[in-house]
Amino acid sequence: MPEKPIETLETEGSSVSRWILFGGVIILVVSVCLLFAGVFVAQKDRRYQSANEKTSDDQISETTFAQGAQENTTNSSSATSTDAQNSSVFSTSTNEQAKGVAETEKSPLSDPSIMWQHIDEEEVEESKLPNFPRVVSNRALVRMNSSVWTTTEGHRVQFPIPQRDIVLVGEVTSVGGTPLAPTLKGEVTDLGENYPFTLTLSKAQAFATVTSSTGNYELFANRDYGWVMAAADMDDHVDYSVPHTFFENPDPHSGHEHLPH
Repeated sequence: MPEKPIETLETEGSSVSRWILFGGVIILVVSVCLLFAGVFVAQKDRRYQSANEKTSDDQISETTFAQGAQENTTNSSSATSTDAQNSSVFSTSTNEQAKGVAETEKSPLSDPSIMWQHIDEEEVEESKLPNFPRVVSNRALVRMNSSVWTTTEGHRVQFPIPQRDIVLVGEVTSVGGTPLAPTLKGEVTDLGENYPFTLTLSKAQAFATVTSSTGNYELFANRDYGWVMAAADMDDHVDYSVPHTFFENPDPHSGHEHLPH
């Protein structure tokens, strides 16, 4: 068998070396590719896991925030309710205090139960004056309070007496007469003593006798104005302490049916 030349052997050896080198390079490239692929996959998994964790954290945060908001709303509602209750209590207390102060400071002259008020005769047209049968000396014109016609038993009343420049304060203790002409009776206090009064009402007129420490005072009034007169000035020879000596009342339902003597 003939031997191969040395050049041929060297050539074949170089070819094998090249193939080995080429194979090694390919293996190296594949390895690098696999390495990069592994890194990429690992990073992707890590990002996915991080995203899931972030989503979970966000959900937890949103849940916590919602719970906190609900608690704040509940607390706010409770605080508002408490403030409203406190405000209501404070308002009620303030109103009660103000009412108590108003009742304490209320002047007797400002009380709605005042029966009449003294006015100047020249301020009223003559046609509006009550038509009393005669002129009585020292008479005083008064403006009637509409509360006269709604006064009932238990009401506190006030009778200004212009001739003495005083106000007699008393209380209605009984109501009699008829529905069309009720008669109210009671007592007033003058100089520490109690004295009787009688007030008779009709639809458009009022008559009163008020006793005081200085004698009796009579009222003759229409719906708007009245005359207050001292009994002693009305007729010197008439004793008004004796029954059946009152002047005749133009209203047949008023209860006074006798002319003065």
